Amino acid sequence: MNVSRNTKLIRESLNYSQEYVAEAIGWSQRGVSQFENGGDILFSKLLKIADVLDVSIIELIGNEHIVFNLTHNKKANGLVINHRSKFEQKTFEAQEAHIESLKSENAHLKGVVDSLLKQTSKTKIRKK
Repeated sequence: MNVSRNTKLIRESLNYSQEYVAEAIGWSQRGVSQFENGGDILFSKLLKIADVLDVSIIELIGNEHIVFNLTHNKKANGLVINHRSKFEQKTFEAQEAHIESLKSENAHLKGVVDSLLKQTSKTKIRKK
């Protein structure tokens, strides 16, 4: 993945517009668009973009996972250490929060359905 694509993916995941980033770094929206589509950029501008997106310059240049697999036996069972970038960590935390929200909503809806089923069964008993 290249720096232009990384920048675009991170910007979009944060729901930042090109206009917002352009204004924050003192550039035009067209300049941001050209850069995200493979154009050149000064390193000083890239540093500003990293600051606006709240990521390190390394995350923009190469957002790769760092994985260490320490194998202790022939079955390859070992310790795996994953390093998440700040962007990946924020995305992970947002997904976890969304999952918890969905679980809560699911529990609430289950309660509503159970309540409706009880009311329906009481109504059927009364009609008999």
